[in-house]
Amino acid sequence: MSSQYGVSFMMCLLVYGSEPEERVELVRVVSDVGEPSRQRHGDERNSRTADCRPSATGLLTSYNVVTKICMCGDSVSPRGARRWERNVAESGLSRLKALERTSTSDRISSELRQMIIEGALLPGEQLGEARIADQLGVSRAPVREALQQLVQQKLVVATRNKGVSVVTFTPSDIWEIYDARCAIESHAAVRILEGGPGARVRATDALRTALGALSAAVKRGDPREISTTDLSFHMTLVATADNSRLVDAYSILSAQALTCINRLEIVLPSGEEIIDDHGALIDALATGERDVVVKAITDHLTVAATNLTTRPA
Repeated sequence: MSSQYGVSFMMCLLVYGSEPEERVELVRVVSDVGEPSRQRHGDERNSRTADCRPSATGLLTSYNVVTKICMCGDSVSPRGARRWERNVAESGLSRLKALERTSTSDRISSELRQMIIEGALLPGEQLGEARIADQLGVSRAPVREALQQLVQQKLVVATRNKGVSVVTFTPSDIWEIYDARCAIESHAAVRILEGGPGARVRATDALRTALGALSAAVKRGDPREISTTDLSFHMTLVATADNSRLVDAYSILSAQALTCINRLEIVLPSGEEIIDDHGALIDALATGERDVVVKAITDHLTVAATNLTTRPA
C-alpha cells in the first residue's frame, strides 16, 4: 500500500472510530496538515524520500473521504466543514455535548422489559415481530434483535414453530433466581470487606441512603414502588463492590425477581419489618465479619424466596 493511500485509510479509521463531537476536530487537523504539505510537494516531487512522506494529495484525499463518510453521514466539503466548525464556536453551540445514543432495538427491548416487569404483558403472551413492528412503525429487524435480548435475559422464551412468548416462572425458577442472587450478593459483600475499612464505610453509607429511599417508599404505601426500591437497595450492595460484570449479571436477576414479585402480588411484610430486615444487612456488613454478612444475606433472601413460592392457605 502506498504512503498516501495508507494515510487515507488510517485517517478514515481514526475519525470513523471517534465520538461524534471529536470528528470535526480530527477532520480539521487532517486539513491543517495537508496545507503545508501542498507547498512542499513541488520541491519534494523528485526527492527519493518523497514516497515516504504523506503528500498533500494523499492527505486531502483522506480529508474528503473522512468528511463524506464520517460527518454524521452527510457529504461535507472541506471548506464547509471548517465553516461549520467556526459557526458552531461563535454561536456557543460548541458547549453542547453529544447526546447518549440508544439503538432502536435497545429502546424496544427496554420498553418491552418494563411492560413484562409491570405485568402489562402476561405470562405466555405471544410477542409477534410483525405486530410489534407495525405498532411501533419500525422494521422487523430491530424488533427481532430486541426480542433476542429479552430471550438472553430470560424474560421471554423462543419456541420453534411458536415464536416468542412472555416467560412463565415456576417455583423452581424462583429458587434458582434467588440462589443466584444470594451468590452474587454474598460475593459482592466479601469483596467489599476485602477492600478494607474505607470500602466498608463507603458501602454502608450508600446502603443507608438506599434504606432511606426504601423507608420513603414504604410511607407512600405503593407495593410496586416498595418492591422496586427494595431491589435497588440490593443493587446498591452489588454496585459498591466495583465489579461491572457482577452488576450486569445482577441486573438480569433483578428484573426476573421483580417480575415474579409483581405477578404473584405477595403481601409484603409490614413497613417496620421491611426496614428492620434491610437495616440488619447494613449492620452485618458494618461488623466486617465475613461469616456474619454471608449468613445475613442468605437468611434474608431465603425468606423472600419462601414467601414467593408458598401459596397462602
